[in-house]
Amino acid sequence: MGAPAREAALSHLRECWTRDSVYTDPITPPTNGLEGLADAIERFHDRWVGGVLLHTSQVDVHSTFGRFSWLLTLPAPVEVDGIRYGTTLEGFDFIEFTPGLERIARIVGFFGPMVPIGP
Repeated sequence: MGAPAREAALSHLRECWTRDSVYTDPITPPTNGLEGLADAIERFHDRWVGGVLLHTSQVDVHSTFGRFSWLLTLPAPVEVDGIRYGTTLEGFDFIEFTPGLERIARIVGFFGPMVPIGP
């Protein structure tokens, strides 16, 4: 990611994240605070060079909770937890906001589409 990109990421995180905020997903251990999330972002860029992560929905908010969907597009096929997703991976993130919706307290990411209930 490099120093300028990391500082840009930290600048954005300072606007919405706290030193106690937590991020996790199926392959990322719980990550705390500004530096922790900046490290996780850097690992993402190192692991999936050329990957593009796009929001595919608006943020849906009620009370102090929210969610949004996303699509990760990669130049090579991706495998996560033994599941082969090809060059695209969809998912959604669950968000918990601080009181007053001023900052993000927690994000929990989920990979892949929701699995329907079988017959």
